[in-house]
Amino acid sequence: MTPALRRRVTALYTIQYDQLSLSQRIHDYVAANLQDLLAPGAPELVSDLLATLLTQVLRTVFERGEFPTPAEIRALKATFARLLN
Repeated sequence: MTPALRRRVTALYTIQYDQLSLSQRIHDYVAANLQDLLAPGAPELVSDLLATLLTQVLRTVFERGEFPTPAEIRALKATFARLLN
């Protein structure tokens, strides 16, 4: 990913117009598509929470210009496991 592309996408995250922000659009898209992956009847809160997490991860990837390391992903999974138990 080029620095110019990173700057453009990061700038798009700052633009807010009602529900038309990039973050909201990504969140809505991810949440709608998560329904197919979740167990039937899963609460909407679950898809909303996961969509929020994935949207923030994407934003962080664009801001940092790199994907989370395997160690960061393991730490994130462990933290969520503790929170959900």
